[in-house]
Amino acid sequence: MKLTANYNYIGMIAYCILVGVGGSMACVDADDSANSETDISSDADSDSDSDSDSDSDSDSDSDSDSDSDTDTEEQLIIPDCDGCPSVGASLEEMRCAVELCDDAVFLGQEYKSPTNADPAGTYAAIEQYGDAANDLAPVMNDSYAAMASGTVLGTDHDVKLNPDDSMEDPFSSDEFKIFDVMEWRIDLRAPVEAGGIQITYMFLSAEFDEFVGKAFNDKFYIIIEREGIIHPERTVINFAQCRDPDVYYDFECDEEQAEMEVCELGERLCYVAVNTSLSECCWYDGCPDGQATTDISGTGFSCAANPEDETFSNGEPNMETGKNYGSASGWIATEWPITPGETFRLIFHIHDTSDARLDSAVLIDRVLFVVDPESGTVPI
Repeated sequence: MKLTANYNYIGMIAYCILVGVGGSMACVDADDSANSETDISSDADSDSDSDSDSDSDSDSDSDSDSDSDTDTEEQLIIPDCDGCPSVGASLEEMRCAVELCDDAVFLGQEYKSPTNADPAGTYAAIEQYGDAANDLAPVMNDSYAAMASGTVLGTDHDVKLNPDDSMEDPFSSDEFKIFDVMEWRIDLRAPVEAGGIQITYMFLSAEFDEFVGKAFNDKFYIIIEREGIIHPERTVINFAQCRDPDVYYDFECDEEQAEMEVCELGERLCYVAVNTSLSECCWYDGCPDGQATTDISGTGFSCAANPEDETFSNGEPNMETGKNYGSASGWIATEWPITPGETFRLIFHIHDTSDARLDSAVLIDRVLFVVDPESGTVPI
């Protein structure tokens, strides 16, 4: 079953659980809370990256109380993040900004570049991106985490962090190299009452709309990594229908995904990038489903008025003019099942494809556990 709920109205309550889809809010006291202090260190990194990775580690303590209500009808498990610092340029503030303030759940984090780019300036926890009057106010609480394949703040989205180093895209068959790769890796232990995880976010890119339908487009992966027999097993959980599947698609829905009811067997699908149907159209193909509606003014990613603003006369992308425009996905949510009580790694991965030009960014508003997930990626 695909996720259909709109959770925009959920606010900050001491420790609350949403009952049903569109249902009421049930709140409980923190009488039986469990406090724990966690020293965050990347030395226990279980992946296979080389020692030459540029990294930014965080060592800090942040206590937060939480209760576990096992009502079988509820959806979101909301921790009490009051007092957890959620604005700034540290990883501690990043994790608070996405509601990962419960130390019984949060085990550690690191922010690394597998392509050895300098991560400084590529992430921050912010109150709002762009103009104060745009549509990018946080969905939940007063801030969110932002990360980019270039500088995360400002309006220059053609920053080459390390154009001399690249790697293969482990989830693509296009054979294009990827550049300026950034990964925020978070180690988590699911609450015993949780059956899934939900991430609310927005993807923005300077590659809208001139690179729609083309293979070399930047991507944002949400990856769940679990221990494997030999190597860690990684699964990309955020994908959707393609904007123009006859022109471009990343993969076809397999039997396992079809059984999860996130897609139909054989359906052509796209990872979250400019090619998904969730992308807000500027001018591509006349925008048959309507033009962009999310106001992202002040970000440097606003739509071009017409194709001539970012393409040559033959229709090919003009990066010199196109770098001044872009678009976004609007707010979307991904839900995916997890095993209650399991330990796993959540990875937010963003990269430039084919070269280090025309950057992309993502705003991650919240990471919450759910008791009864409805797997899939949908707009909210």
